[in-house]
Amino acid sequence: MSDAKYHDRHAAGIYRAIALRFYCRYVDMRDSAEHYGADLTASHGRLPTSREVTDQYTDAIEEWLWERPASATAALALVEFAWVITADRFLGEVLRDQVIAEERDAFYQTIALSTAAEWINRLALNFRATANTSPIDVTSAGATRIQIALFLIAVTRMFVVNSAL
Repeated sequence: MSDAKYHDRHAAGIYRAIALRFYCRYVDMRDSAEHYGADLTASHGRLPTSREVTDQYTDAIEEWLWERPASATAALALVEFAWVITADRFLGEVLRDQVIAEERDAFYQTIALSTAAEWINRLALNFRATANTSPIDVTSAGATRIQIALFLIAVTRMFVVNSAL
């Protein structure tokens, strides 16, 4: 059991969705193994249907993807969720299949990255407001870490949207 001081329901929900996505892949591969004669029921228990697992994954996403992050942990979980989708898309190419529709994945990535970007931007605005500073001129003072993070999220988001088109 983890320490309660580190609990973050939003981050936990996103990581649960990531785990369920991997579980979808596991169910698919296990189904293939059983189709070709492997008997995994003794060591791995009953195999849920692909539909059951996909519904669990979709429900987890619907519950947590739309919530604005209130912590860096939740924002990071959203970015990692987008990365997991990208990695799983490449795995699907190797395995000649995709467990989730390509258009839906691009949509989920866009939502995850945009909500994380909103959180980072809100953090930057709050920092500037409380520090009584003016925006930093990137050309004369260099980019701040937050500006770099926002730029990387914007570039990733553009790539995700363009690849879905």
